[in-house]
Amino acid sequence: MAVSIMNNSGTMLALGQMKKNDSDLSKQLKKIASGMRINSAGDDASGYSISERMRTMIRALGQDIQNVKTGINLVAVAEGGIQEIINNLRSMKEMAINSANDHNTDLDRETLEKEFSSRLATITDITATTNYNGRLLLTGDYAQYHVGIGIGGTVGNTLITDFQPAFNTCTSNYQTKRVSGGLHSSVPVDSSYVGTGRGTWNYWTAIGQQMPGTAQRSQIAVSMDFSGLSINYPSALDGTGFCIACGDCSQYINIIFDASTTATTYTSTPAPPPGKVSNSFAREFTIGVQNVTNSADLAKAIFDGIQSVQSQIPLSMYQISNAVDTTSSNILIDTFHYLRLAEINGSYYFLKNDDKHAIQFINGVYGGQRNEFDIGVSSLGTPLIIHTGPKANQQLRIFINGMYPKNMGIEDAHVIPQEYALAAMGLLDDAIDYALNEITRMGAYRMRLGQTEENLVTNEENTQSAESSIRDANMAKEMTAYTKANVLSQAAQSMLAQANTNSSQVLSLLQ
Repeated sequence: MAVSIMNNSGTMLALGQMKKNDSDLSKQLKKIASGMRINSAGDDASGYSISERMRTMIRALGQDIQNVKTGINLVAVAEGGIQEIINNLRSMKEMAINSANDHNTDLDRETLEKEFSSRLATITDITATTNYNGRLLLTGDYAQYHVGIGIGGTVGNTLITDFQPAFNTCTSNYQTKRVSGGLHSSVPVDSSYVGTGRGTWNYWTAIGQQMPGTAQRSQIAVSMDFSGLSINYPSALDGTGFCIACGDCSQYINIIFDASTTATTYTSTPAPPPGKVSNSFAREFTIGVQNVTNSADLAKAIFDGIQSVQSQIPLSMYQISNAVDTTSSNILIDTFHYLRLAEINGSYYFLKNDDKHAIQFINGVYGGQRNEFDIGVSSLGTPLIIHTGPKANQQLRIFINGMYPKNMGIEDAHVIPQEYALAAMGLLDDAIDYALNEITRMGAYRMRLGQTEENLVTNEENTQSAESSIRDANMAKEMTAYTKANVLSQAAQSMLAQANTNSSQVLSLLQ
């Protein structure tokens, strides 16, 4: 009987090992058949996730490359049309010079005028018909234009134009205010001056939180809205910002934008501006706005950025213990003035206790230049967008000015009589300069797109290589492992058969 038990134990051991070997063999066979080391998340959870993210990036880069190629073709079509217009302008300049010479009779000039008018009509035809995929390129639909502001004028296009009191809880006369004393006694306030108006709206109850102590029961709110800001995002924001200043003391809080990053940094007691003394209660947030493409993105970037550095903001000695609950929609800016930033239904508001110091917003970082975005030099219009990257703001804006004779100032040019021919020479010089400027810009667009394509191809190749090193199988290694698993599986089967034979021999002794 002892022999039988030992034989059964050996059989079970051989059976279990065979199952393990068969499982290993199945896995190795799957890797060899697919050519991939990772076939599912179960093979390598983190590697699978990284690989899938890279595959998404590879697909995106592939489409970006295609976008750039079609963009190059589009610009090439526009360039070809402009080149034909330039060729006609050259011929027209020759006709004007010819007509200006007195070896021509009036009849000769009439003949030149007919050809001149025909060339002018040809330019109109080229402009009206040059298209890519049905999109007319030279008609001025994608023209670049500027809005003048006049000598000494200013544009009401600032960061905090629409920072207004909200929910009827505080008032503002919208005039420039000056702090009565302190370090920034001469700083003008450009938008909202929020005093201690004993507001009635209760933020805490509105969002279902437990109401804090008496000192913070009532809140005043100022809405943060950048919808009136017309700039090129995010480049125009770089280095700009605004300041939140106390109306009763010397504290200030700077909000500064950095277009080169998406990260936010917090600085306690920043270096003072030139000519100002250090302020131990000053604060500074540098908000990364690299992915900001519109006004809504900017407000959210400020909220998310300050939220990301919450743990770095110290509690001051004035902070009431547990008076404020920090949640995902209610974040702390400064404890000294109970200043917070809240997100409510997709909109953002500055909140402050109404019986504490007044706050005011300065158009520009403290001690720096005012924010005056000069839309007179901005690229306005409706450009063609060539998307060149996986992020929303990675795009090339293509402007193509109108190429009609009227756009170039030659719609009334003639070569008869002689004095008209003389005047046409100057008009055609300007028109040729206009057309050359446009074709030069098309060439610059093509060059930039070509360089972008090279960069995208390199990124795609490198990403594919990185993804392959994570996901693909080392066939030599996997084949060795497969051979090993196959040998072990066959050996286990053989041992199981041997164990069954031994059991049969024991039973034969009992007969």
